[in-house]
Amino acid sequence: MKKNIKILTLISIGIIISGCTQQVASPGPDDGTEVASDTVTLGDDSSSSSRRGKRGRAANSVYFDYDSNKLKRAQKNKIARDLKKLKRKKRIKVEGNSDEFGTDEYNYALGLKRAKAVKDSMVAKGVSAKKIDVVSYGEANPSCSDGTKKCYKKNRRADYDSKE
Repeated sequence: MKKNIKILTLISIGIIISGCTQQVASPGPDDGTEVASDTVTLGDDSSSSSRRGKRGRAANSVYFDYDSNKLKRAQKNKIARDLKKLKRKKRIKVEGNSDEFGTDEYNYALGLKRAKAVKDSMVAKGVSAKKIDVVSYGEANPSCSDGTKKCYKKNRRADYDSKE
């Protein structure tokens, strides 16, 4: 029994690390592609790109294309503008998020890649990598849950804020 648990744990870790590149096909959210969908998410509807994060801290968001962790130029410019304030802070937290399409493991890995992309952009602009914390919530932290294309796009994001 213990051996089976260890084997399942190792397999799960391997899937998370590999990025879960295989998916079961079903209709995609907005671009005609196919994705997996076997989960339900709940959340509030928040349309602002600068919103209140956990514990009342101001959070800023950058958005990603479907199934992507590549930052567009406009998103890189937004991060650069926000860094003027963030550079003075002791710690910066970057939270990666995804829409509900795909497995939990895949969405966790994608959220982590998105958070790392934001961190890398900040480091390229002169912020010390040591002061940036990265976390992924996958699909577990949606900004809205309407089940619309617009809502799915809002959930494909990375939020960042400072910890005093």
